[in-house]
Formats: sequence, C-alpha cells, structure tokens
Amino acid sequence: MSIEKGSILLGSLAISIITGALLQMPTLHRAPFQPHDRAFSIWAIIYVAIATSAVAIMRQDVSWYPVAFLSTSLSLCALWLVSIRREDKIPSLFLISCATLSAMASVVLLRPNLRNPMDWAIVTGPSLLAGWLGVAAGLGINLAYHTQTNADLSPWVLVPGGLLTAFVGIVSNTPTTGLPLLWAALFSKRSNVSILVGVLGLTTIVTASIRGVVYQS
Repeated sequence: MSIEKGSILLGSLAISIITGALLQMPTLHRAPFQPHDRAFSIWAIIYVAIATSAVAIMRQDVSWYPVAFLSTSLSLCALWLVSIRREDKIPSLFLISCATLSAMASVVLLRPNLRNPMDWAIVTGPSLLAGWLGVAAGLGINLAYHTQTNADLSPWVLVPGGLLTAFVGIVSNTPTTGLPLLWAALFSKRSNVSILVGVLGLTTIVTASIRGVVYQS
C-alpha cells in the first residue's frame, strides 16, 4: 500500500479540478472539426476514474514513476487552463503537449494485468486521460494557431495524437486508452478524419485486449 502516492495523486487531481472551476474562461474559438460540446463531458468520467485510481494505489503499491507522470500531467492541464486564460500562445502549446506525453508515459509504465481487477482500477483513469489528451492536443495546437493567425489548421492535425494514443494503448495492453478516440469520433461531424480517429480507437481497444489476454495467459 502507498497512502503517500495516492494522496499526491488526489492532490494533483484536486488542483486540476479547482483551477478549471475557479477560472473564468473566455469564449474559446471552436474549430470546424472539434467534437460537439457534449463530448467534453468525458472529463467528469476521467476525474472520477483518476480518483478511483488514487484510492486503488493506496491499497496496491505501484512504482513512483507512473504516479509522478500522471500527477505532472494533471498539474500541466491546470497550467494549460491558466495559459489559455492569459492568451499565452506558445506556453499553452507547450503545456498541452507535455501534459499529453506525461499521461501517456504513465500508462506505458503501469502496464496492467488485465486479469487483475485492481490493475483495471488503477489504469483506467490514466488511460482515459491519455486518450482524451491525445485528441485535445490537436485541438490545443489549432487553438494556438488560430489565436496567432485567425485561421484553422487542417483537421488532420488530430491524426498524430490519435496515432500516438493508439500506439500507447496497444504497447501497454490498455484497451481503455482507445475509448476517448472512439468517443470523440462519435461526437464529431462525419469526415475522413473523424472516421480515421474512430477506427484508431476501435483498433486500440481490440488489439490491446487481444494482446493483454495472449501475453498474460
């Protein structure tokens, strides 16, 4: 057990939630390829899942490294909100990118055993965060670009994050990493990019599940 690690994770989660609640965010530009506003309700699920992860870590010890990366990702998400509020273009681009990579590093380092319910409890929160940030990174990059040029990037800006998310989910045998990709695709206008993102999500779910069963049998 590790009360300290779980408590640090809960503290980082609280900082992220409180920052989002207290900041009076300006009306942000909505990209033509951005998922519907309802899609962002996934944040509530992510927060609950990460809180569950923290409690599970208190009962089953894990390495410091994934906890540190996940806490860093949550803190960077809070700083990203601050940078958006201040309209700092370059810092916001850097922060969302680092938050995404930190969350993905956490998932890779956890490498759960899919036959162990406690591992599921620990990895679901980080994997959902990593998957959604894989989508949000592309949107964040476009937002920074639009602030500078008053124009949007191609919808294909979402694809690199989707590909990296799929890679992380498959390598770590974490099917839940692909769920946010599928979620984003379902709430987006039908296009070649949204279909590709959905396919990447479904591929991640299926492939990671098969790998998890085969390698852990």
